[in-house]
Formats: sequence, C-alpha cells, structure tokens
Amino acid sequence: MPNVTEEQLISVIKEEKNVNAHNRLRAALKRKKGMTLRQIEAILDKSFGMIGKWLHYMGLAGRYHDAHPGAACKLKPEQLVELRKNMVAGPVECGFESGMWTAPMVIAHVHRKFDIEYKRGGMEGLLRRMGFSWRRARPRHPKAAFEEQKEEFKHSWLPNTNTVDTRMSTLP
Repeated sequence: MPNVTEEQLISVIKEEKNVNAHNRLRAALKRKKGMTLRQIEAILDKSFGMIGKWLHYMGLAGRYHDAHPGAACKLKPEQLVELRKNMVAGPVECGFESGMWTAPMVIAHVHRKFDIEYKRGGMEGLLRRMGFSWRRARPRHPKAAFEEQKEEFKHSWLPNTNTVDTRMSTLP
C-alpha cells in the first residue's frame, strides 16, 4: 500500500469495527513500519501465507472479504419453478413409489426430467436454497424387536400419572 500513509492507516484502524478487517489493517501498518512477515506472523498469530495474501491484495477497500458465490445454478429459473411444483405435488405424482422425497430421488427426477446431473451435496444445497428442509430417519437395526422395545419404553421411561410425586409436596 504505497499510496497510503501511516496516519491514514491509523485513523482507519481506529474506526474499524470488524475484527478481521482490523487485523488486516494492523498487518498493513506493521509492514509499513518495516516489520517482516515473520514478525507480523508472530504478533498477529496468523500464518505467513495468510499475511502475505492480505498484504498482496490489500488496499483500503481490500480489508474485507468478497462473497464467494460459487458456480451458477444448473437449472434455469423456469425449471426451478417446475421442480418446486413437482416437489410440492409429491414423489408419487412424479412416478416414484415412496411417499417422501429423498435427495437421491430428487436427483433422479431432475436427471429424468431436465437431463441435468447433480451430486447429493449439490442437490441438498439447492433444496435448502429453495426453502425445503428434511429430516433423516432414525436408523433401526433389522433384528431389533421393535414392539418389545416400545412396551419397555412405556413402562420404564414414561412417568406414572397415577401417583403423586413426593418431591412436589415439599415445595411451598
């Protein structure tokens, strides 16, 4: 930052509220005062490479990170609207046997309908951005005696409502 003076850096540092931006400005000020990257690394407890990147890309506006938007959506807006309608209609209406959508089913549906490939993580992110949420089923062991476990739970974990709790009688 050859075009910025130490006084300008100090005044910007005093006004800065963002902690990360404040640290980047401190690194720039220390470098301006003649400190090496290794010395700045020890003071700020950040890696040598990180400080080097900060200073390389730094201007007064460069103290903030830009958003990293990622890749563009593979589906067009019209296709997203159609996918939403299909999702709301349910998987049975779209030719699946299950009554609840799963990410692999949505991937298969998108591939079949729009000829677009998605991976599971990408589809989950797309569904999240579209406002859908999901719950994962609790796993069950195939050999578990489900009915016996349910009865055991009723007798051992659910409170007995026919008796009065003696601890409550000591309260004022």
